[in-house]
Amino acid sequence: MGKCYQISKVRSCYQDLLPLLASCAGIYAAIQVRLKKQFSFNLNDGFVIGCKHLDSRVVLPLHGPIEDALANHQPDGVGIGVLPGRATAQNPDDFMTPGFKSLFDTLVQPYLTNQYERHRIEMLKRHHGNRTKLPDAWQMA
Repeated sequence: MGKCYQISKVRSCYQDLLPLLASCAGIYAAIQVRLKKQFSFNLNDGFVIGCKHLDSRVVLPLHGPIEDALANHQPDGVGIGVLPGRATAQNPDDFMTPGFKSLFDTLVQPYLTNQYERHRIEMLKRHHGNRTKLPDAWQMA
């Protein structure tokens, strides 16, 4: 079983997270249309992203940012899940082409870079300037 983290709108990462979630929702819709020739959704659906360097998966909500923007509403927060293990989709070859991986990396990279650059100094202070003591997710630069 995984963990769920609530990211409130007062957190610095919240505003950067909304475009990422909207991008993932659009990608999910495109994948469904490509694989199933239709689009359907459940409010509890999530976009699962396997971590490249951790034995975990991140679950992003698929519904909310686009619907909220259309309703001229900003939610108080967003729930993000973290699941253990590196399980993959039931048939990743259906859409995990090199072109898709490259596109997805291009969409996600600005979010990760912004978060790293904004909080690197704070994280280093928290860990006494020792980069090797940073949490695993921060061991990227």
